[in-house]
Amino acid sequence: MNEDIRSLKDLLRTIRTERGLSLREFSELLNISHAYLNKLEKGIDPRTGKKIIPTMDTITKIANGLNVPLEKFLSICGYLGDESNSSNVQDPSLDNVNKSSIAVEDLLGDALVALKSYKNVTLNGESLSYDQLNAIIKNLESLIRKD
Repeated sequence: MNEDIRSLKDLLRTIRTERGLSLREFSELLNISHAYLNKLEKGIDPRTGKKIIPTMDTITKIANGLNVPLEKFLSICGYLGDESNSSNVQDPSLDNVNKSSIAVEDLLGDALVALKSYKNVTLNGESLSYDQLNAIIKNLESLIRKD
C-alpha cells in the first residue's frame, strides 16, 4: 500500500483497486452501503457538492472490515497527528470528537456490543481466545453496572 496516502478517500480507493474488488464487494466487506462507499471514495456528495465527513461509527466499521486497529487506521488516514511527522495535520472533521462529552458507560456499552458481534477479536495483533474474550466482556459488563 502506498505510504503517502493521507486521506480516507485515497486509502479506500487504493485498497479496493489493489484487491481487485468492485464497489459492491468492497462495501460488503466494510459493512457500509456501496453508494456511501462511492461518496467516500470521491470525498464529496455529488448531489450537494459538500465534503463527505464520515462518523466515527463508519470509520470504525471500515477499520474493522479491513482488520486494522482503529488508532492505526485513524493515523493512516491522517485523522490523528503523528508527533514524529509535523506534516501530518489532524483532520478538522474530527475536532468535535475531542470537544463533545460522552458518558464512559456509553462507550463501554458500544464496545460491549461490538465485542459480542465479532467471531475473531484481536488485541495488539493477536487473536483472543474464547475465554479471553469472555473475560473482557464480563469486565466491561461489570464496569457498566458499577459492581
